[in-house]
Amino acid sequence: PTGHTIRLLQLPSAWSDFISNNPDGATCLGPMSGLEKQREQYSMAVQALSDNSLTRLVLVARPQSAALREVARTYSEL
Repeated sequence: PTGHTIRLLQLPSAWSDFISNNPDGATCLGPMSGLEKQREQYSMAVQALSDNSLTRLVLVARPQSAALREVARTYSEL
């Protein structure tokens, strides 16, 4: 789950780059006509996730050595 969590937390940055570099919203899946409609909502979500006073990430683990190592790895990568 750690790899998936880290990847999901990287998505806002990846989408921000995508939006900046693709003003027409074209992807390998075709045009994303709804992207323009969601741009403001997306921007507000990224701002909220980036604001330490609004968003907190809590890493939870079982008291097992493997789980604690995984949490430590996640913490260091984030």
